[in-house]
Amino acid sequence: MVERALPPETVDMLAVRRIASRVNLIDVRLDKMTAEVLGQVGEELTAGYSASYAALPQVGATLPIECHFEFSVVSGRVDVIEAAFTFRLLYEVEGDGPIADDDLTHFASANGAYHTWPFVRETLYSLTGRMGLPPYVLPVLSFAPPRPKAPATEAEDPTTSGGASEPEQPS
Repeated sequence: MVERALPPETVDMLAVRRIASRVNLIDVRLDKMTAEVLGQVGEELTAGYSASYAALPQVGATLPIECHFEFSVVSGRVDVIEAAFTFRLLYEVEGDGPIADDDLTHFASANGAYHTWPFVRETLYSLTGRMGLPPYVLPVLSFAPPRPKAPATEAEDPTTSGGASEPEQPS
């Protein structure tokens, strides 16, 4: 079993392609889910998560990939939900040649993320709503590194606007 979550910038897309050209996705299923409400919502929700992907042993012409996600949904500075989901992807493998373990690591990380992310987004959205919280929308999946934020211009920066500003209220 190969289990790792490779950082997106380290995924070898040629290794992914060697396997992707030989497989068809035939099933996506939720194998396990746990969730717990820990607190009350006070402010806007944010989520942090970790993910791992495991290429399980091939069974005949079927290649299973296990995708595990752990979430912590926060409101202000308070954890309000902890949740974990495990999805299993099943691919039908064409051809008789062996699949290299090193290729599997890259394939599991890239395609595991790519093929489960819509299901993970829907599950977390539905789960937060069912737990009495505002439904949380995860962003779309991107393998590109985040773009750096542009520095604020003078027009956007209230400290350089030259006009009167409201004083900060003491806490």
